Amino acid sequence: MSMNVKKKLNLSNLSTTMSLRDMIDLRKSSGVYAHMLKDNRKKLDIHNHIASLPFGYNQLNFSFQEMKDISMHCQIKPSLGVFPDEIYHEYLNRFMDNIDRYYHKIFLCNSGSESNELAIKLATIKHGKKNFPNYNSHDEFLLKKNMGKLVSDANVISFMGGFHGRYLGSLSTTHSKTVHKKYVPAFSNWPILNYPLEKEEEPEVLQRFEKLCSDSNTAACIIEPIQCESGDRRASDYFYRNLRAIASNYDVTFIVDEVQTGFGATGKFWAHKYWNLNTPPDIITFGKKSRTCGLLFNTQHSILESHQLFNTWCGSGIDLIIGNHIASKINENLLKGVRENSKKFKKRFEEEIKEKYFNFRSRGYIIAFDCESTDARNKLVEELYQKDVIVNSCGEKSIRLRPSYNFTLDHFEIFLEKLKETI
Repeated sequence: MSMNVKKKLNLSNLSTTMSLRDMIDLRKSSGVYAHMLKDNRKKLDIHNHIASLPFGYNQLNFSFQEMKDISMHCQIKPSLGVFPDEIYHEYLNRFMDNIDRYYHKIFLCNSGSESNELAIKLATIKHGKKNFPNYNSHDEFLLKKNMGKLVSDANVISFMGGFHGRYLGSLSTTHSKTVHKKYVPAFSNWPILNYPLEKEEEPEVLQRFEKLCSDSNTAACIIEPIQCESGDRRASDYFYRNLRAIASNYDVTFIVDEVQTGFGATGKFWAHKYWNLNTPPDIITFGKKSRTCGLLFNTQHSILESHQLFNTWCGSGIDLIIGNHIASKINENLLKGVRENSKKFKKRFEEEIKEKYFNFRSRGYIIAFDCESTDARNKLVEELYQKDVIVNSCGEKSIRLRPSYNFTLDHFEIFLEKLKETI
């Protein structure tokens, strides 16, 4: 490794994340391969920047007009909640056409955590307006001191093992790694339910869920279609259908966090489509593969006063243009390929890997398997990195794979050969 690269890697001293592993040469990276600077080698990337690259490296072929529009938004980042330009309005309409026209409202922001934070905020505002529609100037005076009836004490239901973000509200619904929560205030009255990993556990959880929903103080519940941070765990589709039905019966806002699972990751555009719901979720949050982040909701949640959902930029015009380009490429043929390749890879994994690694599970390109222990898993991540394969860890002892959509069966075979070398 050259002194120049060593110097660049020392930039990690400036970063507050303390998680820098290597530096990447984006110009030399292409398709499913990342070119890393430490050893100046290309590596098969099944990590994909924490599952945020839907089409790998340098594969988005923007039109001339898209490049022009991106360039304009490089010059000026307008406050889109106050003075949006015509470009933004045009792309926002296209984006809605490409992702889900069931929803009439969208709010864009800058991270999955923020998407979930705002979804929780939206749900509690709806709950508050329903319960306290009338107030006076004294109530508003008390509110400035965090006092009075306009300060919500509503509950938001979440599930053990869930991960919804690192902000205050979303963090209170996050129950995976303790490192995220240390020394941070929490909404400690918010109820937390067990997440059922076996079908026989589901009736008891549903019973408890209904009891909580029947409490008039319950505003919302938030859940992921797959608990990715906790090891790619998921309950049955039947369980989710029943959650949705119960929440509807009690007018509890049903928030589905599709930050990790949306935009085709599971072989359907939205993972909740596997549930065959009679009524779609009240709010969907999205991020990662979508490039732009945000939430979708309908008119029954559009009861806001000016600036209640707001920030300086309200998202990014550049990210919206790129997100729309990505969404336009995710068609049924692509999704069918994701589903079929996933099944074929599962079959090949179970044929080739007879020991040491087990409990393979997948839904589309949300793929994971287990190692014998946490230490064994961590060792495998490093071993594969030395063999020019980038993977990520999740849960207690799991490896997660997040292939981009241009990942082929040949690439899966390369991975299997590298994995067999570690046995």
